Amino acid sequence: MCVASARPHDVHWSLHSYTFARNGQFSLFVSYLAASFGPAHLGKLIGIGFLCSAMVSLAQAPLLHFVLETMDGNFVYANVAFMAALGLMTPYGFWLVCRRPTST
Repeated sequence: MCVASARPHDVHWSLHSYTFARNGQFSLFVSYLAASFGPAHLGKLIGIGFLCSAMVSLAQAPLLHFVLETMDGNFVYANVAFMAALGLMTPYGFWLVCRRPTST
């Protein structure tokens, strides 16, 4: 990956937005599975989910080539997509917490 030619500010912004989006996706995915299906099937469902994610991630190489060659290394649209995905998933995470039964 040709990160050295990018401006340092852009690289840091990309790194932080990617990290927040991936952590948000992982935590919401696992919390959904745990809340919906319980701990008995959690490992199997996480494995199936990660297998599907790995198959979709095969598109990363062509998308990276597209951004580096066609868009001259401008990752702004990808970063906006990461933040939009995280922004759309965050209310669902709060909803999961609010619907959780309280222990008495």
